[in-house]
Amino acid sequence: MRTLFSCIIFIVCAIAGHTQSTIIDVLGRHEYTQQADMIVFEIDTSNKRNTAEKLDSLFGYLNHNAIPFESIDQTHDKIEIGIEQLNATEDIQRYLAASNMRYNSTYYFKDKPLESQDDMAILALEDAKRRASVMTKKLGKKIKGIKSIDDVVEKYLFYPELDVNSECKKQVANLLLQYLEDRRTLVEQRKSKNPIRSSIYAIWVSFEVQ
Repeated sequence: MRTLFSCIIFIVCAIAGHTQSTIIDVLGRHEYTQQADMIVFEIDTSNKRNTAEKLDSLFGYLNHNAIPFESIDQTHDKIEIGIEQLNATEDIQRYLAASNMRYNSTYYFKDKPLESQDDMAILALEDAKRRASVMTKKLGKKIKGIKSIDDVVEKYLFYPELDVNSECKKQVANLLLQYLEDRRTLVEQRKSKNPIRSSIYAIWVSFEVQ
């Protein structure tokens, strides 16, 4: 599937042009990895026996080891505690297990800051330029310039039937969406069982070639 993806993602969609020049759309992309920002422990408190004492002991353990934490949510049968100091994860897991406290844990990812998104957009643009250069050389043409850049690819990924304005774009967007789903790396995913995830930042770039 990855070979098919690489081939089709290389497709250049020719849309209107005149006798001297042609507009082509290229999908540039940048793959990156992201470290989780927080792990949330969901601790079972349905068994009321010694629960208060165990929680007090847990909070004492965290304070003693200078591990900052925050209470995310609490109901009658569970409490969620957020830890941003990820290098303490294994120690906390061992403590919970030794205390016979049942729990689930989930890693959370925050949105990347705008500065990081700008950097990724630049890298995706460079990728689009490389792809366009290879294709135009094979076609015996030259790149005259960039006509437009669309860095809001999410709308193509999640609403292709509404926003894609050409059949070629729609096919590429659907393939990219399938690729992301296969790897469980959807753009909007905010939580995972793993502390590291891979994602793709992509943009459409329209080149004028002649």
